[in-house]
Amino acid sequence: MFKKFTGILNSAVEALAPNASPVDNFTFHWKAVTSFFMEHRDAKSPIEETNIPTHLQNMIDILIYEEQQDDSGSTGPCMEYLLHHKLLETLYTIGRADCPPGMKQKVLLFFTSLLSKIKQPLLPHVNVFKAVHKLIRVCGEIKASPTEVEEMQFLCTVCAKLKAHPHVVNFFLEEARSSAANISAKADSNAQEFGLVDALLSMSYSADSRVAMKCCEGLILLTSLPEDAAATAILDHTKFLHEITTWLNTAYNHLPRSIDPAVVDGVEARWGIDHIKMSEAAFPGQRHIVNFLSLFDYCNILIKEAHSKISKALVLAIRKQFLEPAMKPDLLKDSEEQFIAPSAYLAKVLQFVNTDLLNQEMSNFIFEVDLESDLRSLSRTLIERCDDPSEMVGTAVPSSILYICTQ
Repeated sequence: MFKKFTGILNSAVEALAPNASPVDNFTFHWKAVTSFFMEHRDAKSPIEETNIPTHLQNMIDILIYEEQQDDSGSTGPCMEYLLHHKLLETLYTIGRADCPPGMKQKVLLFFTSLLSKIKQPLLPHVNVFKAVHKLIRVCGEIKASPTEVEEMQFLCTVCAKLKAHPHVVNFFLEEARSSAANISAKADSNAQEFGLVDALLSMSYSADSRVAMKCCEGLILLTSLPEDAAATAILDHTKFLHEITTWLNTAYNHLPRSIDPAVVDGVEARWGIDHIKMSEAAFPGQRHIVNFLSLFDYCNILIKEAHSKISKALVLAIRKQFLEPAMKPDLLKDSEEQFIAPSAYLAKVLQFVNTDLLNQEMSNFIFEVDLESDLRSLSRTLIERCDDPSEMVGTAVPSSILYICTQ
């Protein structure tokens, strides 16, 4: 009760305070935030029971107003105060502790609002990108975090800023830290990590499909940056390729193994469209087929939009880490019951291919003869099946695969 009365009293004092300059108001709100933490070091009450959210929002409003009043594009006194006194570093520290409960969420929202609503480029400032970089590292740390929506919004805002100003990405490439998971970093003193990609990959596993999808969109933005250093960091010092092929393998393993090829051919799916709920599925396994095809379509988009170095590496990874070890053995099985469904999935996947790089790699996968493998030629097997007396085997699947590949 006393805390509530104190909050009301403080709000009344603020309302009755005489008009002050924007910088005076800005520092007043900031000092109100820091004073709270000096007086309440172990606050247990939720952040909503304090005036901190109001003070932080007022600070953002003042910064926006200050920028709107100055058409020269120069840094105003309030922004200078924020930069010089390292306010973002302090906010990161108190947000990391999440004390009082909910403080991390408010800090994420503050960073997101600052980066998205202020037009002048802030990321090149050392006291901005350092704090942003630290905050990126805490995103995706906790699975199903209560702040994962705010974490996603913050990460995607940074991605959008880097897309608009690609050269700034160099501030976000760190010297790789030696670890068991990154042995190559020990041998390469110039190795650079890209923590933003790691955070997006981690959050792409969110159970919230909206969060997962937005993180995948962020990956498209980062892989499409023209900076060679960023492309190298993504390929050599993140799990980007591994995660993409893992998604494909996982989705493929959930596909039904007994299904009419005509049913598969009739499935429509595009990445970005909400997944079908189990109750809405027209037939068993439809949701899994849609998920698999959507992922392949996402790979199409990545290959089309990404830096050329990343595109080439991704198509090769899809073949070597997914097509060869997962699909090929199933396609070469002798039993009709075992190879019909995989053949139908391959035929459907080929309909999705709309990039020259992936089309070429898919053709290589089907027509190349691997002299080092004990497996017989895939194209030869498919051609032989075209003469099969069974209508389903002889025409429905193998011929459609060969037809698509020769276009």
